[in-house]
Amino acid sequence: MSINNLENITNNNQKMYEEQKPDVSFFDEPESPNSIIDKKYRNLLASSNDYSLDIDLFLPLGYIKDQFLSVQSDLASLKRDLEQLLSNIYIKTSINEKINEAHKKVWEEVSKQNNINEQPPSYISFSEYKYAERTMITSCRKLVNEFHKAISQSYFSGIYDLRRLIFYMQNEALCIRDILINKYGEDYEDDSQKQIALQFDSWTKMASHFAQRVRQSLISTPEEIPTSELDKVTKKQAIEFQAFFSIRLSAIHDESQNILNFLKRDYVDNCDIFYERYLLQSMNFKKDIVSPMEIDFFTTSFSRNMPVLSEELITARNVINSNFGMIISDLIQRNQIISSNVDSLFKLIETKKKYSNYISQLSLVGQSKPIIVAAIKKDDYAGIFNNTTLNYNIESELLSNHASLDNLDQDHHPQYLLKNGGVITGDISVESNVKIDGVHLSTHSHSGSDGSERIRATDIDYDSARSEQRPERPSLIEVVQYSVDILDGGVPSIDGIIDIEVNDSLINESNEIIIEVIEI
Repeated sequence: MSINNLENITNNNQKMYEEQKPDVSFFDEPESPNSIIDKKYRNLLASSNDYSLDIDLFLPLGYIKDQFLSVQSDLASLKRDLEQLLSNIYIKTSINEKINEAHKKVWEEVSKQNNINEQPPSYISFSEYKYAERTMITSCRKLVNEFHKAISQSYFSGIYDLRRLIFYMQNEALCIRDILINKYGEDYEDDSQKQIALQFDSWTKMASHFAQRVRQSLISTPEEIPTSELDKVTKKQAIEFQAFFSIRLSAIHDESQNILNFLKRDYVDNCDIFYERYLLQSMNFKKDIVSPMEIDFFTTSFSRNMPVLSEELITARNVINSNFGMIISDLIQRNQIISSNVDSLFKLIETKKKYSNYISQLSLVGQSKPIIVAAIKKDDYAGIFNNTTLNYNIESELLSNHASLDNLDQDHHPQYLLKNGGVITGDISVESNVKIDGVHLSTHSHSGSDGSERIRATDIDYDSARSEQRPERPSLIEVVQYSVDILDGGVPSIDGIIDIEVNDSLINESNEIIIEVIEI
């Protein structure tokens, strides 16, 4: 099956929106020009005449629901078509060591879960990719990252990008469906529901447009280098251009991944927060509280009988309507940002296809393009990956517990000092007053005042500093003569002559004489 043979999944049916007539409402109760509220707040709050002349633009709720459900079904069908294409593409695990290592680790975990004792397949199927994508434990995240790097310069890399886009759009469609189908009734209950429904209709049209562009991107033919230029290029030039286009492809791939991350932030990460916490709550507050009070204000004598409460109602109404208007503006701006990012993504995908095709064309003259696709007629492992689900129990062997990692005895982080020892290869500085085992390092002197134990003179082993072979003691020591004197300043002095008899063998030896003064 060719990945370009997608005419059978292309739907050219365009559903047009019928022109709807505006609904004009009139209030039967006449104005009360003498009322206090009418005089004081005429310019702040719309009167019954103002409402009667205001054209309320909206689309029928049933029409918007039908159009939205149709587009939501179209997105699901398009995603299935994309996955059907990708299921026919198998990537060799031998293209680089990193992806092969990640593939083996994933297979090891799946084998444990299914009690399988087989060698891993020599390819990575789309079933394995989907398993890694939905599981997203450590080894699976690594496989997904390495997989996208490996196929970044292939023609079908853009199909994976388009699949991610549709997947993200489906998430926001679920948020809109919850409001449009579950929160709305059979018809509109107030004007706020009409305004929000109009924005949902705009989103539906935008999603339908994106779906058509996805189909068009799948069947479009990439740009080619003219044959006249290919006939003139040399092998050296071809190889140089291949290297240049390869660099360009890597940069384009990184840029497309960044845009997809932005779209994930809007379509997935912040989607629930925006619709649930802001849009839905603002709509419910306006519908359930503000609108009933406004009806009382305009259709009863509320303003004449309760002027103080009427003033509070007007103030609150203006604040709430302003807040609701800002949320509607945020919704419009949000759709504009998403539309701009999606447009940029389509341009990058087309550029990626172009340079990938350029490299393939130049491979006929220059360097052969590596073949990363494996020819597999039947995938015997797809069912294993499709039927394997992650067990979220603590005992699950698929959980990447840090204590269960391999090769923990290796020094993978040489910048860290191990608890049981290590080698410090550079200078270590500590802040003042920092202690290690109770000792101040900066002022360490064994004085006893810095956290260390004081060293006494009796603790010093003088004998160990001398030679273990002590010289033979002299046989006779005699003080022959000495004289005692007092020097200037009162310092006592003793001069003496000592006669030492030694053996003949010690005459040429150096001897140490220790004199100890003993006070009696």
